Amino acid sequence: MKIRRAKREDEEWFHLIYTSAYSGMERYAYRKDREIRRYFRWLFKRDRNGIYFALNENGSPIGVIACDSSWFSSYEHSNVGEIHELAVMKVYQKRGVGHKLISAGEEYLKARGLKKAELWVGEENIPAIRFYRSLGYVLKEKAWGEWLRMVKEL
Repeated sequence: MKIRRAKREDEEWFHLIYTSAYSGMERYAYRKDREIRRYFRWLFKRDRNGIYFALNENGSPIGVIACDSSWFSSYEHSNVGEIHELAVMKVYQKRGVGHKLISAGEEYLKARGLKKAELWVGEENIPAIRFYRSLGYVLKEKAWGEWLRMVKEL
């Protein structure tokens, strides 16, 4: 499996991966096509170098991570590496894709001099919570309604 940086023209791939990954968990996702596309453009503007795609054996994107190296956390009272998005197509989940993407994202954030990574996960997304915990993320608090904040020392 290869990892590559995102390009502006990856919006369609992002949309495809995002909708597949959130199938069954729509309460935590943007649902309208234009919202998903706007979200990709926002991520790209925030930190275009922090977005990576995992590619399958045919070179097609199957997963994405979007990191932000200039995020100020009001909870940490400092800049942290914010992981805005981690999404893997359903058919490729539980095959190490998410782990590879997290590793790429964390390496990027460390290279930018950040000491902590922060992310938010839906409170009922138990598989994701377990996954993040297995990678060293610690549950900090519930905020913003049904969202849990998790943090990892990099």
